[in-house]
Amino acid sequence: MLSSPGTFTIGGPISDFGQARGFTALTTSSTAVIELANSGSTYTGATRIDGTGIVRLGVAEAIPDTSEVQFLANTATLDLNNNNVTIGSLAGGGNVSLGTATLTTGLDPSPTTYSGVISGVGNVVKQGLGTWTVNGANTSIGQTTVASGTLAGSGTFDGPVEVLSSATLAPGNSPGTMNTGDFDLQSGSTLAIEIG
Repeated sequence: MLSSPGTFTIGGPISDFGQARGFTALTTSSTAVIELANSGSTYTGATRIDGTGIVRLGVAEAIPDTSEVQFLANTATLDLNNNNVTIGSLAGGGNVSLGTATLTTGLDPSPTTYSGVISGVGNVVKQGLGTWTVNGANTSIGQTTVASGTLAGSGTFDGPVEVLSSATLAPGNSPGTMNTGDFDLQSGSTLAIEIG
């Protein structure tokens, strides 16, 4: 837990010794920053972000690529700090700042729901076979690519959305609305809508 303003840097790899306990970052000051500065972490559980401060990536791939990032508080922020990262999934209501980075999510096939705001000029890639439901008003202007699985929900994407072959876009819920910039459904992709 970091309770005072300032930056606490974790320079070494984080491990849970295969026990799936994961890693929890708790900040109780809005100006507190926990920086993950090693790309060799091997923990197998979730990455839980709690409190009012910021978890910032100091290097690319500072979170294990199968770890689910779970926001336990809507006031927390994950700052990619222009560093690309692949994660298992993204859930909860905290905010993600991309900068110029690409966030790739979905290696964990479990269905997850994200209701925070993704900002920046970077890109988002949804991969994996699971369903990722996005309900927030995202302001990122980079491209969102649905490479596989399903992107669902009633969120807003200011940038373009592209759905690749065999992937699915499922706006809203019985029926619902998803707002996007430019929109591209490639051959072999699916748009699942309900007309009511």
